[in-house]
Amino acid sequence: NIATPENSAPYTTLSSLLSNTAPKDNIFSAEDSMTHEPNEEVEIPDEELDNSGSSKNTTEQNDHRNEAPNRSKGVIAQMLALVKKLTIGQDLTSNPLQMPEGLEGTTSGLESYQQSSLRHTDILVRANEIEDPVLRLLEVTKFIITFGAMFQNKKPLNPVLGEYSVCKYYSNQKKETSKNDGVFRADDKDPNVFYSISEQVSHHPPISVCYSENKEQGIELTSCTKVNVKFLGTALRLNFEGDSTITLHKHKETYTFKPATVMIRLIGLVLEFAGDCEISSSSHPYVSIIHYKEKPYLRGKFHKTEGRIVKREGKKEEQVVHFKGYWDKDIEFEDLRNKNTYLFSNNVCPRAGGIYVQPPHSYDQSSYSSRNIWHHVKTAHSAGDATKAKREVEDEQRRKAK
Repeated sequence: NIATPENSAPYTTLSSLLSNTAPKDNIFSAEDSMTHEPNEEVEIPDEELDNSGSSKNTTEQNDHRNEAPNRSKGVIAQMLALVKKLTIGQDLTSNPLQMPEGLEGTTSGLESYQQSSLRHTDILVRANEIEDPVLRLLEVTKFIITFGAMFQNKKPLNPVLGEYSVCKYYSNQKKETSKNDGVFRADDKDPNVFYSISEQVSHHPPISVCYSENKEQGIELTSCTKVNVKFLGTALRLNFEGDSTITLHKHKETYTFKPATVMIRLIGLVLEFAGDCEISSSSHPYVSIIHYKEKPYLRGKFHKTEGRIVKREGKKEEQVVHFKGYWDKDIEFEDLRNKNTYLFSNNVCPRAGGIYVQPPHSYDQSSYSSRNIWHHVKTAHSAGDATKAKREVEDEQRRKAK
């Protein structure tokens, strides 16, 4: 059931958008699509890409293993002041911690999830062409490991009840050879375009849903996630309830998984995954287990990851693939059946287009569009007054909930 606020005429529900009778090619036509402004295309900064369209492998951007990111003393002081008001074990799910402005971004969590989950859909397109179920699951495992990119910058904004985001994402990108302007333009005839819609269906507790699809390839992604946040003294722990799925209709199979726990270390302000993420299939007995290792306080490295793919039949398990490395950098997979190895470099693998296109202007007219809800926060952020603008949005949310 979709939670719909009362007296919200411009509000459009997830179900009604998905059942819209207008052809999607018309709804999302390149001619009238929006990115940051009407008829404007997304530009990927040159410093983020190399000549091949891949993310640059620079020590400054990607090496999170040996030291925590540098933050300003002002931000750390604000964080310490907030921590003093909390008690160990306190549940922050219904009363979120107000993060310092320097650590909070200007993008809604709905849009952040869409961009993260669709960022490397080229991996799923490749998996769709593999007949070996073990190697196909190996590719799906790689795809899920790339989700960490969502958490590498600033904390996304908490979506409000009824907020939704609609977009399409290109799994290929082409650089115009006729224009030397550094702009990557989406090919609207690309058969690998993914369409996506996400919505916040509950505020207390916070629950988000997302549906993405590529009908040409027969690929679907779904998620329905409830987030629980708890203060542990030196860290915030985010546990996720609810399953996510990836369906490959060509192989008549659906992969099911639950995101791993996220830990935000307040000492050093570092984010890492912890615990296991298990990926199972509806059509074969192979299961992938990703184990994210927490860094010890005194030594060790961040983001260490290890895992395996096993053939599970009842209580019996036979390991067929082993992998280890760091989820934000390199992971080596070894197929134990034939001793073949595969190196996956998460920090340099090609971005799935890197082109995130918003729907036509008519879809952005609703006051519940992510863009409209947080527009003033983005504007205020450049003036250093995002906290006040964010509070106004939250106060309006509480007013409507009464």
